[in-house]
Amino acid sequence: MQPLTKRRAHKTILTVIMSCFAIFMILPFIWMISASLKLPGKIFNFPIEWFPKNPQWSNYSEVWSNRYSPFSQYFFNSMYITVLSVLGTLVVSSLAAYAFAKIEFTGKNIIFLCFLATMMVPAQVTLIPRFVVINWLGIFDTHLALILPSVFHIVGIFMMRQFLMKLPNELIESAHIDGAGHLRIYAQIAIPLSIPAMISLTILSFVRVWNDYMNPLVFINTRKLYTVTLAIQSY
Repeated sequence: MQPLTKRRAHKTILTVIMSCFAIFMILPFIWMISASLKLPGKIFNFPIEWFPKNPQWSNYSEVWSNRYSPFSQYFFNSMYITVLSVLGTLVVSSLAAYAFAKIEFTGKNIIFLCFLATMMVPAQVTLIPRFVVINWLGIFDTHLALILPSVFHIVGIFMMRQFLMKLPNELIESAHIDGAGHLRIYAQIAIPLSIPAMISLTILSFVRVWNDYMNPLVFINTRKLYTVTLAIQSY
């Protein structure tokens, strides 16, 4: 067999194998869509009916506009909380990362190590202290109770700091010579050059906040303030 023919055969086999894996991975998603078009009593019927004979399209309108539990309200709550949290995370993480990466001050490395050490503390350990602080601030059972704590993201600070460390110090020094302060350097040099890291942090923060279940469960009691995760559980 010729080398070109062998390569084509290998690519064909690899394509078939990866296609099988892809189909296997999307099966839960297909089942989810199929189940959403069935009556509640037929969701777990076996064998699985992948294509319902009588699809219940009214399920979507019922869930989305239900007067007692409108999913549209919960979707808006989650989007509102997530967008504000992501924007806050980008600002706070980039500012802190710039300070740790490009500004020299006493105890910088020790403070940064203390920040990293907090990554080893499970969120459940700080749940009661956070509850006390949030209740003391008077923002319990409000969306601020979810937004404010989420903007301080240690992973985001670490990731942005590692990216900014790679920026040449000559850029900062030349800007200082031209009379630019740290805020101007941050806004006009550091941020434009760190767009790839900002995009990655945006994606990670969006997924983290959108999928959060524990914090809304603890800090939100009013039903109209529910997020999507709480709404799905309540359904």
